[in-house]
Amino acid sequence: MSNFDKSKLEQAFCYFKSYVETYSGSHFNGFENNYFLKKEEGYKYEVYEEAHNSLKLDSWKEEHIGKGYITECFKTAYKKNKNLVFYRSDSKTEAQIAENVIETETLLYNLYLTHEDDKSFKKAVDIFGGRYDLIAYLFFIKDKDRYLPISPKHFEDAFKLFDIDIKLQYNCSWENYSKYLNLITQIKEEFQNYFGIKINFLDAHSFVWMVNQAKNHFISKDLWLNILKDDSLLKPNDIAIIKDFYNAHQHAAACSEMSEKTGIPVLAYNQAMGNAGKRISNFFKFLPNYRENGTQRYWSVLFRGHYREDNHFEWQVKPELVEALEEAFPELRLSTKEIDNIKKDKKALTIDFEADNEEQFEISSNDIITKSDFDEFVGIPREKPELIETKYGKRYKRDKQRSINALHRANYLCEYNAKHETFLRKSVNVNYTESHHLVPMAFQDLFNVTLDTETNIVSLCSNCHNQIHYGQGVELIVAELYEQRKDALKSEGIDITLQQLISMYK
Repeated sequence: MSNFDKSKLEQAFCYFKSYVETYSGSHFNGFENNYFLKKEEGYKYEVYEEAHNSLKLDSWKEEHIGKGYITECFKTAYKKNKNLVFYRSDSKTEAQIAENVIETETLLYNLYLTHEDDKSFKKAVDIFGGRYDLIAYLFFIKDKDRYLPISPKHFEDAFKLFDIDIKLQYNCSWENYSKYLNLITQIKEEFQNYFGIKINFLDAHSFVWMVNQAKNHFISKDLWLNILKDDSLLKPNDIAIIKDFYNAHQHAAACSEMSEKTGIPVLAYNQAMGNAGKRISNFFKFLPNYRENGTQRYWSVLFRGHYREDNHFEWQVKPELVEALEEAFPELRLSTKEIDNIKKDKKALTIDFEADNEEQFEISSNDIITKSDFDEFVGIPREKPELIETKYGKRYKRDKQRSINALHRANYLCEYNAKHETFLRKSVNVNYTESHHLVPMAFQDLFNVTLDTETNIVSLCSNCHNQIHYGQGVELIVAELYEQRKDALKSEGIDITLQQLISMYK
């Protein structure tokens, strides 16, 4: 599609998709079965069917020309409700027909029963003048798969979003109309190729028709940033709820699942997000948002929604709001997707496991375990360590002394539970505990500071260390250790939520 900048098409699709999802309350997967699109644009199919049938083309004969029968059929087709003629004037149109009955009926007969459409267009201009919307409507009700209605100014403005400069106003001609149709055709083809969503000619027309309205209803990342700072729009409790959904897998969860985790009733989620969405909607003067049953909905200003296979209705934080949250709250930047990608990298996990074992062996094999007077966390971010090559592959360099410092600071006791029994080391007269990076070193790529710091290294008895790697109930251990360290971690630039940390262990 050489006439189009794909980035412009993608941005327009982003506007459109967000708009449809806000007002339909469900993911946009195509034009079929979307009640909002059917309500807003489905009437065009009805207009076409009713108007096309009202023409009664099978009954037309050439000898009817000049007798008034053909124009009566046309007037019935023209007077359909929502007939897509922008400047509708029945009296003016009927007067033009009455003044030129033979010419008009000849035009209509040739238009609908021959294939000389270019000549018919020019003749229509002679009779009706530059009434572009009326003439386009004549062609549309002939064949909706080849011709489309037009509102010159509206579509002229819409094409500007695609960086297409086309003059439609006061330019009613066959050549201009053909160019307009060709542009819609190209958008239809590229829409299918680029987004993998099949649409027909009239759907592509609806997409372009709605895109300006969609842009006016689009909340960008920058607008969300302003909203997050305005407690008249989003209260602290609202932001806490949105963060909970952000921290869920793919920023999505059913309210019932959230309720089980937080103890907040499902109704409270619906009310809080509904009220927040309504405040935002009123602030931007958005259109009222109605469900198919006529009741209002506003949570969809903040979330996308859909029914999962398990029949639970799931909310997903909108992408632009996700970006704003990550900028406004840096501790949220660790996305579930990034964490999941590392967990799927078996080689990286193996290298981390081997490095962990190697460190425990080095600490146990000599008496430097007692050579430390470390007792306070550093409290400032440290630089990310360098990557080194090992026999297992590349991994981030660890400083064994920092693990020793962490064990010493913990007085060689288990930091999950200091009462856990252990034993004395062979080489020195201190308890045997093992160092463990609370935020695993395997996830170092997700941070701009080192994870190999005493703040992130905990002392665990052998049983707890093995449980945290291989056992059930890991959430309890991680939660307790996180609660002890969360402020210190943040002071050293390790911004992470409990939910994100736990997800690294699952």
